Amino acid sequence: MWTMEKTNAPLQGVEGGKQHVDEAGAGEGIARLYLSSPPQDAKALKTWLESAGFFYHAEKIIPIPSSTVSASASADRTRLRIPTTILLPASTSPAEARKALPLAPPESSLVEGISIVLLPVKSTSNSLEERGARGKDTNPLLASFRGFLYHPAISTLVNLEAREGLLASVPKRWTVYAPLVLLPSGSLSSEAWREVLDHAPQEVVEELWQGVLGAIARVGGGEKVTHLAINHPIPRSEEDENVIRAPSHLRMLLGDFGPAISAERWAFGPGSAGKEAGAGAGAVEDESEGNGEGRIGERDFERAFWVRTRQNGIFQSWAPRWTMFSRGNVTEKARVLSFGAASTWSSDEGVGEEVQIAVDLYAGIGYFTLSYLSLGYAVLAWEINPFSIEGLRRGAVGNGFEVLVVKGAPDWEAVREVVKRKGVV
Repeated sequence: MWTMEKTNAPLQGVEGGKQHVDEAGAGEGIARLYLSSPPQDAKALKTWLESAGFFYHAEKIIPIPSSTVSASASADRTRLRIPTTILLPASTSPAEARKALPLAPPESSLVEGISIVLLPVKSTSNSLEERGARGKDTNPLLASFRGFLYHPAISTLVNLEAREGLLASVPKRWTVYAPLVLLPSGSLSSEAWREVLDHAPQEVVEELWQGVLGAIARVGGGEKVTHLAINHPIPRSEEDENVIRAPSHLRMLLGDFGPAISAERWAFGPGSAGKEAGAGAGAVEDESEGNGEGRIGERDFERAFWVRTRQNGIFQSWAPRWTMFSRGNVTEKARVLSFGAASTWSSDEGVGEEVQIAVDLYAGIGYFTLSYLSLGYAVLAWEINPFSIEGLRRGAVGNGFEVLVVKGAPDWEAVREVVKRKGVV
C-alpha cells in the first residue's frame, strides 16, 4: 500500500514551507493521507506521527476546510488537518487507509477522535535538488545497505545489535549534481561505520556504492549518476591552510575524481604568464607541465572530473575535488537577479555605448558573476584557484557569454572588446 516518496530539503535560509516536493509515483490516482482532528489533540497526534516517522514536515498543520470534513466529524467544524508521509491509491477507502497508520498511540482516545482525509498529490520535479526519503521503510538506500551488512563477508564483522544500529544511521538524503551524488556531511562517519568499511573487502564495498547509485537513479527517473562522495565543510584556515577554498576533506567513495595534484604545483598558481582569449581558446601552459611539474593548466582541467547544475536558469560547472559549490547561495543569487537589467548610455565621444561593469573579487566558479552577466553587466572577475577560473570560463561559455581569461599582463585592447560585448574578464 506504500508509494516511495522523495522530499527536497529546504535550502539554507529558506523556510521549509517553500521547499519543492518531488514524489515518485505521484500524479493521477495517488493521494496523501491526512488526519482530521480536534485542535486539542493535534499536538499529541503530531508527536505520535513523528515518533513513528510518519509526520510529513514539508507541510504545516492547517485548519481543514469544512467542505472536506467527513460526515462523522460534521458536528465539530473546527478541526485541523495533519499531514502524513503515507501515499495511497486515491480510490482507497477511509477504512483501508486507516490500516496504513502506525500502531495506535498510548492514548487510544486520540485515534477515536480522528477522521481520514485523502487528497491528490501534485508532482513537481527538480532532479538537481537535494532529495531523500521520510517516513518508515521509505528510504530507497536501505536495501543496498542491508544487503551489504548481511553479506557473508561482512556479517562476521558485526552482530545483530550493531547491524541494526548501523542501518538506523543510513543516509536518508542526498544531492545530485549530475553525474555526481553527494551524501550529507557526517554520513557514515561514526566509528562503527568506519570500522566496517575499513575491514570489508574492497569489491563488496564497491558493490554497495554501485547499489546506492542504482537506487538513486531509479528514484530520479533514470538520471545517470556515476560518482559518489560524502560532502564535508570547507576547513577553516586555522584547521587547514586552504587559501584556494578547495574541498580538501571531500570523501570520495566511487568514481574517478581526477588525479591528485602536489602542493608544490598549487604553489605556482594558475597557469603561466600568458592569456587565454575567447570562448574556445586553450590556456598557455608551462613547458614543464607535460612531465607533471609546473603550473596547473589545461591538461589538469582535461583530466579532472566535472559536474554541472542549473540554478535560477543559469548553468554552472565545477570540479568537485578542487572547487567548492555552495547550494545555499541560490537565494543570494536570486537577490542579485532582482537588481534588474544593467543600464547603457551613449559614450562621451558619441560613438557606441557605455556599459555598466560589475567587479567580482574571489569570483569562484561564477556564483554571482554569471548572475550579473545575465542582467547585461560586463564583469571584471578575480580568482586564484585555477580550477575555479576554469569552472567560471565553462559556465560563461555554457550560458553564451564571451570570456577572456588573463594570466599575467593583460592585453587592454582585448579587455575593452570583451567588456564592450558585455562579457567577463
